[in-house]
Amino acid sequence: MPLRDAAHLSSIKTAVVHQLVQQFGPDQVVVTYGYETKYKRIQMLHLPKSHTNDAIAIACAVGEAVQPAASIFHHRCVPHGNYQLYNGVRSEHKVWAPKKLRGWKLYELVEAKGVVGYIGGRRIKGAFVMKDVATGKGILEVTPRKLRRLARPWHSWIVARQSLVRKEERAFSPS
Repeated sequence: MPLRDAAHLSSIKTAVVHQLVQQFGPDQVVVTYGYETKYKRIQMLHLPKSHTNDAIAIACAVGEAVQPAASIFHHRCVPHGNYQLYNGVRSEHKVWAPKKLRGWKLYELVEAKGVVGYIGGRRIKGAFVMKDVATGKGILEVTPRKLRRLARPWHSWIVARQSLVRKEERAFSPS
């Protein structure tokens, strides 16, 4: 397997680090390696593997304590309008599902059956497809009477707040 891409990336990284040292000084630029980040993330901060937690581990000084936030905000960009007018790429059959159904529109943040998601699709029979805000995958199909509106999209963005419950704060029920 040729290593041409890795060599190219390595030379670019060296040049970028050199220019940053010239611009900001050697005391402001620190090169860190993956094994250092992993050690800090696991052994010192006790965080699971994710891009966000790796960034936290890189930014934290040795011995610095990090408290996780009480909630996470999921942002999802959604389109402004209804652009699909036909069923397929070269189809002559129009989409028959209505654009607005019983006061509900696409991409509204809703709750049904204890699950929070957004309206990602609609069916001719009157049901909606609820999708997860974080992943965009379909969760369930639900009728409009079982929905509870939480928010409407704002400037093509859906923002959903997910509160985190720490292990110590979870309710314990003996079974």
